Amino acid sequence: GSSGQSVECAHTTSSRAIDWELTARSSTPLRATRSGIWCKGAKGWAKSPLVEAIVTFLCLLTQLIVTCGYRAKSDVPRLARVTETLGLLVFLVFLLVRITLREAKDNMWLNIGLFAALISSRVVGALREQSLRQGAVLGLSTTLWHVGLASCNIALVALALTRTYITYTVIRDTGRRLVSQKRRRFVDTAMGVDLDLSYVTPNIIAMGWPTESWSEQQLRNPMDQVVLFLKEKHAGKHKVYNLCSERTYSQQYFEREHHDVRFPDHNVCKLEDLVQLCKDMQDFVGNPRDKRVVVVHCKAGKGRTGMVVSCLLLYLRTHMRAASALAHFGTRRTHNGRGVTIPSQIRWVGHFEALVREGGLRPKRRLR
Repeated sequence: GSSGQSVECAHTTSSRAIDWELTARSSTPLRATRSGIWCKGAKGWAKSPLVEAIVTFLCLLTQLIVTCGYRAKSDVPRLARVTETLGLLVFLVFLLVRITLREAKDNMWLNIGLFAALISSRVVGALREQSLRQGAVLGLSTTLWHVGLASCNIALVALALTRTYITYTVIRDTGRRLVSQKRRRFVDTAMGVDLDLSYVTPNIIAMGWPTESWSEQQLRNPMDQVVLFLKEKHAGKHKVYNLCSERTYSQQYFEREHHDVRFPDHNVCKLEDLVQLCKDMQDFVGNPRDKRVVVVHCKAGKGRTGMVVSCLLLYLRTHMRAASALAHFGTRRTHNGRGVTIPSQIRWVGHFEALVREGGLRPKRRLR
């Protein structure tokens, strides 16, 4: 199996299926991930990333009101004061709920810090106003109360921004899982990768498109994470096969790349090209004991990738029937076993089975 400590993670936190044949148990626990933006039940809504984003934004908005010095002015509109107070109360209640639900330890301490910073900011602000009217309060001058309030506000903004970043990562991970749908993902928190990627066999990897665009990386495989994964797990022993005719990389990212056989989505390639592709993969893998891997991807890493990988399983004699090869890919790549679903691609794997069984392509004949 793979020599690294890695796990194949399901869509929800509770489903952590581990393929013992291909992977080892990770010593680092999986980061808590939520199955979707819309969560059922009161606890689900409290943990919903959408609710978290709205409430955190509300906290930042109310803190902006405080930072701008509204409370120090006497002519502040009543609506602004009500909005600030209401936002503060809502966020305090929200933090208390999150703390009582016992989130992950780092999030729980962050919430406790936010709660304490909000209370401290409110109390220090009230004492500062009192010192402006009466002079020294509790033996401290007005200047010291100004410094104390500024320190509380800076700490509060820093904690709120940290909370906002965590919210962003949660929504980003949720978006990636919505895009990957039922496809299996490779998650290794120690390495810092969360990829739409699966081991079909110890020597064959199927994955989604590794994107260079920052905006697209919020939903698809980030190129830097893919490069890191292959460098850490299969340094010097991997070759990446791009099947997308509609796009390619802007530069060379991997040690070995193959872009010679590319074809449109929902389509098939020539059988001659498929034979050459499988032969190139077989030559590179060589002896399985060398632990070389071929990494195949299209856009989603399921249709075109599944067709090529299934044909490769037939070419390597790992499977003798097209149905068996397709089923193997579907099981390894997805949670519901639905790998290749395009009829023409399924038929092409059947044609390739006949090709392998007959020992190669039939000779060309001229039609009369």
